[in-house]
Amino acid sequence: MLCLIISPAKYIASASVGIMLWAQNLLPALFPFFVLTKILMELNILEKYTKNLSPLMRFCFGTSNTSSYIFIISILSGYPLGSKLVADAYNSGKITQREAYKIVTFTSVSGPLFIVGTVGTSMLLSPLCGYIILISHILGAILNGITYKKNSYIQTLENDEKVKIKSFNSNILTNSIKSSIDSILLIGGLVCIFYVGMEAISSVIHLPAFIQGLIEITTGCNQIANLTNYSVFVKTILSCIIITFGGLCTHAQAMYFLKQCNITYSFFLKQKLTHTLYSALICLILCSIFF
Repeated sequence: MLCLIISPAKYIASASVGIMLWAQNLLPALFPFFVLTKILMELNILEKYTKNLSPLMRFCFGTSNTSSYIFIISILSGYPLGSKLVADAYNSGKITQREAYKIVTFTSVSGPLFIVGTVGTSMLLSPLCGYIILISHILGAILNGITYKKNSYIQTLENDEKVKIKSFNSNILTNSIKSSIDSILLIGGLVCIFYVGMEAISSVIHLPAFIQGLIEITTGCNQIANLTNYSVFVKTILSCIIITFGGLCTHAQAMYFLKQCNITYSFFLKQKLTHTLYSALICLILCSIFF
């Protein structure tokens, strides 16, 4: 508040940057996905197309067929749609709380458009770097899901009952739009607040590029890419760590949805750390091969 009062123009500008990032990148990319995936979830349209993956999902992750749909869509779209789909599946009675805990460990992922297009091609100036990060990120998510398949904490959850499925609503389209508007506005608000917060912190203490990335992904990756004293090898690994961890801004977005499943932040943070470790190790190996 003191920063805003002392230098209002400065923080209005940083808030504008956050809002423009949301309006130009997140809103057009996420909002249609939010609406359409909500409709598909309600109508069970994709169930029959993903049922062949059910044995594989149960063997690897100990989850039902619904998790295959969530996994595929989350990989295609990125943060925070995977978390939203987990919450939607839980609220519509398709998965139990125990399954929700398991599914979130391998569906909290970034998308190929951001990793390969924005970070790899635009920031690091190398599509190869983008593909290395993407492969490391996805393989890390799979290993993470396998790791938590028989996690002791998840196994002790008492609530293994599916929530009561709501009766069919003929206004699925309008209800999906209303739900998606609420979600996308919440994300915009979080992005704006985090940008203002980072600006306020930076005015007091200089934040290294890597620390900025642990707060907000896009800013951190861009700062890493602009470091002239780091090799492409190091930049790729650091970018992979930042993207996989997700940043506190992305964590806040995910927890808005996951709280509906009673998933705790401590568990979410723990599984993101193990996911980051797996992805970083895979990225190190791939970078050693290609660079």
